[in-house]
Amino acid sequence: MDDWIITLITAGVGGALGIIGTLAGQLISASTARTNNLFQWNKERLSTSLDYYSDVAESVNGLYISMGVAVGEFQSLQKKMVQAAIEQGAKPGDFIQGRASLSPEMLERVQVSTALFRSSHARGLVYADKPLSDSLTKFDNCRANLVEALSTKHISDAEVELEIMSQQLKPLYSAIQYSKVEHNLVAVNTLFPWSARRQLRKQFVEEMNKLKPEGEDA
Repeated sequence: MDDWIITLITAGVGGALGIIGTLAGQLISASTARTNNLFQWNKERLSTSLDYYSDVAESVNGLYISMGVAVGEFQSLQKKMVQAAIEQGAKPGDFIQGRASLSPEMLERVQVSTALFRSSHARGLVYADKPLSDSLTKFDNCRANLVEALSTKHISDAEVELEIMSQQLKPLYSAIQYSKVEHNLVAVNTLFPWSARRQLRKQFVEEMNKLKPEGEDA
């Protein structure tokens, strides 16, 4: 083969290899960028979800405490009314005029804690899975029933509704913990190197099995 033909072929092959190398480099860079973007997106999404679960737990706890204090204040006010009536000559079984009302400060506390809880409940449309969403709805129904009992000033009904609300706390907290562990498992699968996944996956799956709502499979 003539020298000039060999030179042309060599130049052509070298040019093609250069183009292929450039394309390969661009593909690797694009793939790396996509991987980094996906990593960052997953990290931010998981962080937002975990922040939400903390907000839910805080709002549930705050609402239950404020409602319990409200019922306690209501009980105290009614006892004072009864005691005052007895001191004025009332006897057991007598009808006592007037009913206790919560103080403006207590009403404001209940309203603030209710607003925080309702906000968390609404955000659950985006962040909560079905077990957590169902638990939040049940707790909200208890809240509504308790508010109704307080607004009609039926203290015995309020005491019953507060007890029902307290019974919803354990399954609700379990649902929050389950969702949190579930997202930790997602983090292990998407953010951790393969070498670190096995033990962490086992740990989180065991936790989910302990916390999972009835009828759910981890």
